Amino acid sequence: MGVFNIDRIISEKMDYVNRQLKKRYYGLSRDRDKKLKDILLRRAVRSMKLSRSMPDAIKRLAGDRPLVGVDGSINMVGSSYPHYLALIRAMAKSTRRDHEDIVLVDVHYPGFAAAPSRIYPKAAGEISSQSSPEAGPFPEARDAASSETGTFPKTGSTVFSETGSSLEPGSFPEAGSSPKAGSTDFSEAESSPRDESTASLEDLSQPSPRSSSNSPSTVFPAVPPGTVPEDGSFTGTHGIWEGRGISGAAADENRRSAKMAQLEIETAIQSLEAMDPFLIMLDGSLVQYRIKCKQAWEEFYDLVLKKGVLVVGVIEEIKTDFLYPVIREDVEWDADGLYDRELLFGLLDVGEMLVVDERVVQPSKEGLVTCFVRLSRDPHPIALDMLKEQQEHLYDTACLLYSLTSKDGRGIPLWLDIVDREVRITDRMMESLVDCYIDEDLRYRLLRAKRENRGY
Repeated sequence: MGVFNIDRIISEKMDYVNRQLKKRYYGLSRDRDKKLKDILLRRAVRSMKLSRSMPDAIKRLAGDRPLVGVDGSINMVGSSYPHYLALIRAMAKSTRRDHEDIVLVDVHYPGFAAAPSRIYPKAAGEISSQSSPEAGPFPEARDAASSETGTFPKTGSTVFSETGSSLEPGSFPEAGSSPKAGSTDFSEAESSPRDESTASLEDLSQPSPRSSSNSPSTVFPAVPPGTVPEDGSFTGTHGIWEGRGISGAAADENRRSAKMAQLEIETAIQSLEAMDPFLIMLDGSLVQYRIKCKQAWEEFYDLVLKKGVLVVGVIEEIKTDFLYPVIREDVEWDADGLYDRELLFGLLDVGEMLVVDERVVQPSKEGLVTCFVRLSRDPHPIALDMLKEQQEHLYDTACLLYSLTSKDGRGIPLWLDIVDREVRITDRMMESLVDCYIDEDLRYRLLRAKRENRGY
């Protein structure tokens, strides 16, 4: 078959896919937006207009206490399961300049349990260096040869350095003040996955999705309680858990995802004592923490209610699908399986919030209040989760996040973007760590993919 025929077949298949997508989504065209919105308002949501000025209730609640952003990052080196090494890092960052960042790290290798996590404050010069306001909010890593900080605790060899930014005590970043944070550049690859889940809370054996900012989400079955050995070893043959039907790769995926959630909640817990925030902003749905690290989540939950600290989960990639089933009978098109992200694209005005009726949300959201918001000109909305006990502060919290978001950005609060940037584990960092600590023969035996030896 010639090249021309192959290209023709590909063109025909791509054209077919485009026609099917048009058939599915053109029913949601702009001329039907108003009707669709009216149906949603009647059936499932209520609309509220946000304000960019900080609400008085938030000012009273905050006092001189800071806002804290919590995010995590993961990066891997190697070929594929089980021959890879993953570094996991989580950070809690305060808007107060005199607060040191709280950073927890862990290393994951499928064959055995990793060493215990350690805290690396910025002042210690390990993993990340002392904050430098002069360096700007998003400085690039310095050249390894000239770096004076960033030494590794084991060998002391200088490999990399990172700098960050802080704000004055009690202050908040001004929306749009950092061009990079509010940038609409969607092409930059991120190495930190975004872990979210909509699995049932009552049954931990339900699927637990994992998403990445630069790859489609993959759904793996969660590991049944009690089946994952503490030492990380596997039973059965060919990577399959005997009698369970769960592959070793799937179990490892869940274990790695749970480690990331655990580190993020641990940093949030430590920030409650070290930073005394009035609000903790977590990256992703609060549901994932209740599923993946139940004990740590319950400790965190009790502490924030006791201390009166607000908690909000900022969900960048919406994966829920509870709106369309509610309005199916009232619309003129058939689009079963339509996700909320697709349904709400371009539907919200800038600065609009749609609060979802608790009778509509999925069972996994029990105990939480959920809303969709559009905080910038980006037509994709985001979602917010808050504890039901704090639902009276939902509107004020959304207004605060709106005031912290660049109008021309991607619709994510600036402070969370700053934390995401600083916690990110780069490919360069991973390569430096592996080269520094893993023997060369082990790197070649376990972590070098055959495809790297290709001559083209």
